[in-house]
Amino acid sequence: LICMGLYLIWDNIRFIIQPYMNSEIYKIISNFTEIIPQMIVGIAIIVIGIKLIVGKKKEVDEDD
Repeated sequence: LICMGLYLIWDNIRFIIQPYMNSEIYKIISNFTEIIPQMIVGIAIIVIGIKLIVGKKKEVDEDD
């Protein structure tokens, strides 16, 4: 939730400063800030999936 809040704040700041920035720099910053949250969510999903698999494997090994 903290990351989502920070992203929303940054998105509003980016919108406010857009008229004062060079269009090329703004495009670079916009593309970068759109990719980062997607990468964070993707990595989090992978990490959670690995933890679920490892936890399930340990649980099955303990039952045997």
